[in-house]
Amino acid sequence: MERYFHAEILEQKRQKELQERNLNAKRRLQEIASGNQTQWSGNLFYDLKGVNEAAKAILDEVRIQHPCENLQVGIMIEVPSAALLAPILAQEVDFFSIGTNDLTQYTLAIDRGHPLLSAEADGLHPSILLLIDQTVRAAHQHGKWVGICGELAADPKAVPVLIGLGADELSMSSTSIPLVKAQIRGLNYINCQQVAQQALSCDSASAVRALVE
Repeated sequence: MERYFHAEILEQKRQKELQERNLNAKRRLQEIASGNQTQWSGNLFYDLKGVNEAAKAILDEVRIQHPCENLQVGIMIEVPSAALLAPILAQEVDFFSIGTNDLTQYTLAIDRGHPLLSAEADGLHPSILLLIDQTVRAAHQHGKWVGICGELAADPKAVPVLIGLGADELSMSSTSIPLVKAQIRGLNYINCQQVAQQALSCDSASAVRALVE
């Protein structure tokens, strides 16, 4: 009896969390629609089919209340499971936004706030780059674009690799934009592609960084 009671409590908790997330998503869409913005990205939830239906219902409702032309809806790729499902998810959204801070933390199992281990959470680790590569390939195969956000997007050593992997957009703080733009202007795209492919075969983040010296 206790086992069934515990399972019922867990299911109630899961349903409550899902309802809260749907409500938050709806509020965010309303904010975007009222502000005339054209892009929105949300997190991947538990049940892809169920969440997809719920998200579409929320989106349809918000579009009726707040008409907005050319609204693009995407998702954040912040956990390995989302990156691995990119070929499937790319069929449901307009774009991907890869959150490299969280993706690095959850892929390497290193808490970014840990006083001793956080320094080892390097987004240029080959495992992260392989996930980014798969995500970009899946998106482009379906005609969707990919943005990169997080610290990696403004890392001078990462910029050539990310461009070489086919990232369409780099998102960063305004203070980093001039330096990154200047760096990109001096890059050769073919060389970036070659470096990116070499990086995918490296065995450590330090080895990847050594490629971009």
